[in-house]
Amino acid sequence: MNQGDAAVWAAGIGVGGVVVTALAGLYSSHRASRGLVEATLAGVRAETEMQLGVSVWQAKSDAYSAFLALIGAAHMTIDNALILGALAEEPSGGVTGSELEHANQAMKESVKTLWNQGSAWHLHLDETEVTEAFALMRQARFAADDASLYLDTVFPPSTGRNSYYTEGRDRTDGLRQGIQSWALTARSSLEGFRPGAEPDSARE
Repeated sequence: MNQGDAAVWAAGIGVGGVVVTALAGLYSSHRASRGLVEATLAGVRAETEMQLGVSVWQAKSDAYSAFLALIGAAHMTIDNALILGALAEEPSGGVTGSELEHANQAMKESVKTLWNQGSAWHLHLDETEVTEAFALMRQARFAADDASLYLDTVFPPSTGRNSYYTEGRDRTDGLRQGIQSWALTARSSLEGFRPGAEPDSARE
């Protein structure tokens, strides 16, 4: 091999070495970039799951608050109607028929509003919570029916508090206890929910 051929071979070997080195660098760079992309995507997924978890938690919290506000308002108006009716039967009660009618209408409207929102509970509450919520809603409706029938007997005055008052009072007291129990369960559910993770009930 003369010097010219040797120079050509040397140049070729040099170029080959550069190419191999470059390819090795590109491969390493590709692997590093791929790892960075995967790490970034994992971070994005984790952040998305966290945000979704927070959104789910907030939606459940809002649903709990909305239901408790509506069922609480219904309970208050029913209780108020029964109290006014009882006062109206007292000689010195000082309650007028128009006041009783207003209380009766307010009670019916609050129960109607509660039931009009019924389908919303299916969106963010689980099956057990919805079942218990509707049980309380039915109890509120029955208590309101009893209270309304009772008020109808107050004017003109009845011979005494009849079974509608007793049943309405029993249902209203039971409703109050049911609301308190439901609220405690809702609070426990929110405290046990970890944003970004599945609720415990979903893993069972």
